[in-house]
Amino acid sequence: MQSFSLEPVVTTEIAVLLKEQILVVAKKAAFLRGVSAGSVQFIQLGVYALAFYIGAKLMDQGILDYESFNLVLWSMAFGASGMGIAANWVAAAAKGKAAAVRVFELFDRMPPIDSRPWSDDGSPRPIVAPEDSGRKGEIEFKNVKFAYP
Repeated sequence: MQSFSLEPVVTTEIAVLLKEQILVVAKKAAFLRGVSAGSVQFIQLGVYALAFYIGAKLMDQGILDYESFNLVLWSMAFGASGMGIAANWVAAAAKGKAAAVRVFELFDRMPPIDSRPWSDDGSPRPIVAPEDSGRKGEIEFKNVKFAYP
């Protein structure tokens, strides 16, 4: 890029592409991740609030003692925490699976042009060039100038 003095042109083009395409998608993904994380936290803290409310009512009525309440509360806390962490990884796992599918599709793709330099037995394949292509292999340069900036 520098040798052709195109560095400013290319960097400007890349900056425009980043701003118009990638930044829009990144903002949307960040917003969705934020909503997802907020939802998980809301549900997790809502479960804690519900547990404290129900636990307090049951302890007031004498149905539940403090040790049993703590046992249930900590069990719920660890379970909810684990589910919250797992929920954040669901999207990443789905992206990884989609990427793996695309990679294996590329591995399995057979190109329309057979460009392998070897045969199925591993021996080199002979290169056959068409004789009537009209090309002679001669190159002529006219009015060519080269200079460093």
